[in-house]
Amino acid sequence: MVTRREDGRLSCVKDSFARAKKTQNGDLLLELKAKDGGNKLQEELSSVLGTSAKIRTVTDVTHLELRKLDCLAVLDQLSVDVRGKTKDGKVFVAGDFNAWSEEWGSSSTNAKGRTVLEAFATSDLVVLNTCSEFTFNRAGYGSVIDVTFTSRQIFNTAKWELCSHYTASDHTAIMCTIGDSPAAAGVTPDKPKMYRVDTLNPETFASTLCFPPMVGDANDLSRKLMAAITASCDSSMAVRRSHSRHKRSVYWWNAGIAEARNRCLRARRCYQRTRGQGNFTSLQQESADRRRLLSRLIKDSKRKCFLDLCNEAETDIWVRLQPEKFADVFSKCLKECTFPEIWKKQNLVLIPKPNKPLEDPSGYRPLCMLDVAAKILEKIISTRLEAAISQAGDLSTMQFGFRKAKSTLDALSTVVDIAEKAIGGQRWKGGGKKYCLISTLDVKNAFNTANWTKIIDALGRFQVPENLIFTIEDYFRNRVLNYDTRNGVLSYEIRGGVPQGSVLGPLLWNAMYDGILRINLPTECHIVGFADDVALVVVAKHLREAEEKTVVSRGAAKQWLSDAGLTLADHKTEAVLVSSRKTVEVAKIELETCVMAKSPLSLRSSLVVMAVIGHICTVLDTKPVMNAHGAKKMWRNHRNTSYSSAQGSRKSDGIWRFNNERQRVADLINTALTPDNLVTAMLAESAIWDAVCGFAGVVCQVLRQEERARNG
Repeated sequence: MVTRREDGRLSCVKDSFARAKKTQNGDLLLELKAKDGGNKLQEELSSVLGTSAKIRTVTDVTHLELRKLDCLAVLDQLSVDVRGKTKDGKVFVAGDFNAWSEEWGSSSTNAKGRTVLEAFATSDLVVLNTCSEFTFNRAGYGSVIDVTFTSRQIFNTAKWELCSHYTASDHTAIMCTIGDSPAAAGVTPDKPKMYRVDTLNPETFASTLCFPPMVGDANDLSRKLMAAITASCDSSMAVRRSHSRHKRSVYWWNAGIAEARNRCLRARRCYQRTRGQGNFTSLQQESADRRRLLSRLIKDSKRKCFLDLCNEAETDIWVRLQPEKFADVFSKCLKECTFPEIWKKQNLVLIPKPNKPLEDPSGYRPLCMLDVAAKILEKIISTRLEAAISQAGDLSTMQFGFRKAKSTLDALSTVVDIAEKAIGGQRWKGGGKKYCLISTLDVKNAFNTANWTKIIDALGRFQVPENLIFTIEDYFRNRVLNYDTRNGVLSYEIRGGVPQGSVLGPLLWNAMYDGILRINLPTECHIVGFADDVALVVVAKHLREAEEKTVVSRGAAKQWLSDAGLTLADHKTEAVLVSSRKTVEVAKIELETCVMAKSPLSLRSSLVVMAVIGHICTVLDTKPVMNAHGAKKMWRNHRNTSYSSAQGSRKSDGIWRFNNERQRVADLINTALTPDNLVTAMLAESAIWDAVCGFAGVVCQVLRQEERARNG
């Protein structure tokens, strides 16, 4: 037998079988000499042939079946031919591969599909199939087995489609057109390559990495550095295919987690289907235990992967290979106050926002994929910039976004502490009790519209050294955004904003946005920020005074945003009135477009507006609605207040409690009151808002009385 490896690993094959026979299907049957010697031989052959090598026993004779060898030989020869021609740029491969793979639209991937993918893994080819419609149909069943591959150079100008031409076959006719695109003039030919790191050969990489003489300015050195690294990567790694439909598992995923997840889902289905039966409670507890076990396994796997990454960093190939070359280039950049042009290119990736229509441009979050070497230089600049800002007095203590050892919980705790202090006095008349009115501000498209001039001015106020300011100015100059279209990769010159996904972007944003956290506000008015989100926290003895202070503070913040070239979204402004008074009151905030009216719950320690919705949803037999930035944790921290009664009485109250109050609200909105339409209805009209707040007040008073009765 002729093996496909040169290391002699399969040399034992010729001595392990007595006879060989080839079947009509192209399979090869090897009659083994020893009945128990097949497992080792199968292990050796499987390392080369994959699942094509199978052991089967017929009577007293053990056969090793090597299936589809003809197909494997054809694919091997085809992949060799393709690799020799991809260097010329234009390759087109099409055929009936009789294989399933999600890459070209099949519902799943079978063994033959994986074999085809492995055969072309080292070739710079892209699947041209653009739909999941069946290319083969017979007796009412179909599949996608006709596959077309092209090189990346002609992928952008190739068109693939199914047509209705008669073929006298079970296969559907496929029309492929290759030609110049009408919009080819704006196509950027230099699309960055992506490599499969799992195919890295460290020895080949080290032997082929050769740096030319590093002379010239910062732009010349950076181009030579990246050209040498790219050439070495081409020779030591396979290029990742573009437009891949395959979804890789997360880095911490393993077989144990997959099994635990299946058991968790199975346990959840079991207890959900036995609702109302005797074993419902035990199955519910089992589901909860399975869920906790799955969460623990995921955390343990993430921790292990992080520690493994730390250990590998010491022996990583990138660290061991001539790091002084990188240091020389970065030092040259800092000395010349230059950010190289080759590292100013960024590739756009759009992340869909949850619950947003896909056809809406604002339903996506734009991220910028940058060169790793550019991020290293950004980190060096960021470290020096942070030290300069810290030496000048540091950023405002009210900024909790993009800061070390600070998070959303710290921002929420600050707001809660101010509110608790405001309502924590002994009495209202002659005492220290006050109102606390919280309003949030939302900035339209904040990070993408940040003004570069304002950023440079902010760095000057922090007395940042001139060489760093000159470097930041060059960092902003001539930046290019590349984005994919049907006609190829187009480029766009960037004129503002900070790149989302960069290292410097968050720090530059905080430096500019620091001004809004330092504006002059009336007494007992605070402004708390998290990245681009801002909350105005106003404390006053009288409700009217709190309203006036909020309007003045909001006007000052809006004026600062306007001067900075940012726009405030009035329709997204939200407000919360915190009070310990037993009577329901309404706070009104006058905006340019409308008047907002917000009411608190008339209960002691009414800390968040989520309590209103939480109590109503409790009556509607569903869980309370919490925001995504930590209000749920705040809810748990204050369960010792009167709100805890709502959770305790959910099962006993049922859906029929407070039917009269709920019906009055339903009559106003002309539909049944549900958790889905509750918030929308409250924001639609002030009358509905007042009715819902009155409803919540009744619910809270009844639940509080019941809690007092239980506590004696």
